[in-house]
Amino acid sequence: MLRHLGTRRTYAHNVKLASLLCITAGFVNAAGFLGFSVLTTNVTGHAALFAERIAMQDWKTARVVALWMFLFLAGAFISSVIVSFIGRNQRFSYVIPILIEIVILLGVAVFGYKYDQSLVCCC
Repeated sequence: MLRHLGTRRTYAHNVKLASLLCITAGFVNAAGFLGFSVLTTNVTGHAALFAERIAMQDWKTARVVALWMFLFLAGAFISSVIVSFIGRNQRFSYVIPILIEIVILLGVAVFGYKYDQSLVCCC
């Protein structure tokens, strides 16, 4: 499904891909909300929140939101580097980024209860 490009990608491939991406986004949002009391997948909302917190001179919260945006961009960059290094047309080029995401989500699920709320903001 991920390796089909251009005319080889069918409507069924797109539906499967969209469904998996929606499920993954839901898992990430649920893990972020349950573990850290924050919805984590709305980056455009975070940019607006970042600007608002800077305008209010709430530097601690602005720093945390900036960290969220940086981590999102770093994850996208690292994933693209991994996929480019392996090669887009390879059969398993997307496996490593997906496995990394699975490990991170499992880490939040297993160790999230130890989080001490030190980075929680009043968003």
